Amino acid sequence: MEVEFYDYFLLDELAIFNAIPTAEGVVEILIKNLPITIHSMKCAVLGYGKVGKVLAATLNSLGADVTIFARKECDKADAFTKGYNFASFPSLKNTEYKFDALINTVPQKVLGREEMKNISSDCLFIEIASAPFGIDFQAAKEFAFDVIKANSLPGKVAPKTAGEIIGRSVLPILENKGLIL
Repeated sequence: MEVEFYDYFLLDELAIFNAIPTAEGVVEILIKNLPITIHSMKCAVLGYGKVGKVLAATLNSLGADVTIFARKECDKADAFTKGYNFASFPSLKNTEYKFDALINTVPQKVLGREEMKNISSDCLFIEIASAPFGIDFQAAKEFAFDVIKANSLPGKVAPKTAGEIIGRSVLPILENKGLIL
């Protein structure tokens, strides 16, 4: 008997829906760990994919001064149309930045020693990407940055919603296979 395997975490719709509780979890972390309001906070979002877009919109709606770091020119253009600041990843190596918080969404190293040299020492780093992660944790420790590794936020901050999101994403697969009516 053959069994079909589906990795439902690869579904775009699940990733997009999961971005909502992820962004809300980041807001909770910021509120609990910084002595300032999100309103007027200088915040960097590394990566402008599904999660980065929802996170930037959430922070912006709370009045944060959001800077997006993206690779693609179309992402920079999209960030511009939404009123965000934007920059490319290479600028982290040669431009000084004063951020209150930096949230990484990229699951590959984008923030190492060279980049950290240009970021204000009181910046809070939040890692929400999956392994192998975007923040060099050893370098951050050497520079004495506070780093919060915040994986699996949907299930931690909104477990009922996270379950509903999975169900909403998996049910169409089961229906298409005739496994449920």
